[in-house]
Amino acid sequence: MKLEKGVVLHVNHSIPLKHGYTISKKLEENILLFYLGKDTDISEELYFQWKCYYVFQGKVEIIGNILTEGDMIFVEPETLCGIKSFENSVVMEITVEEGENMNLEKGKVFQLKDEVEYMDGAITNFDVVNTKGMKFMLMAFDEGEGLPEHAAPGNALVMALEGKAILSMDGKESEIEGGSQFVFEKGLTHSVKAITPFKMALLLVKEEK
Repeated sequence: MKLEKGVVLHVNHSIPLKHGYTISKKLEENILLFYLGKDTDISEELYFQWKCYYVFQGKVEIIGNILTEGDMIFVEPETLCGIKSFENSVVMEITVEEGENMNLEKGKVFQLKDEVEYMDGAITNFDVVNTKGMKFMLMAFDEGEGLPEHAAPGNALVMALEGKAILSMDGKESEIEGGSQFVFEKGLTHSVKAITPFKMALLLVKEEK
């Protein structure tokens, strides 16, 4: 995961957006970040795997759908697909192998924070994609709820969708809120504690054994 680990960050600040430029940055083998200046585009191409797009910032068009911050869409294989930006935008592309487990309708725009619900005194969890190489899940924490210290087998990107929480990694605490991100480093102990009702997306990269 080629992002700074253990600190609260904003992915859209990791590369400056430049007028007239599109920039791509590989985070993992199957995960790319695209930085698109206003009125730029990535030309339509034909892909043979499923593609999943998540918008961190801006306003873009993908296969005829308008997506803004917090939106996600799945695109079927063998679909002509490009990205057109209407303002400075940051988009994550995840390649998903055919036949992997995907739990959201294909070709429809979703606002991720609306796809998982709070429950009193509980944590709810919804798997969006679960493959042999990664897991993308949504979690909703009632106020005061949390995950005790544990370690993950791979790097994990937390995307705060709503509310506030305290994230701890290797004994250091950081406060995160909707619109910011955090990377848990592989093998280091970490925890999550909701300050308010809190929703997040978690992208865990599984290490091959």
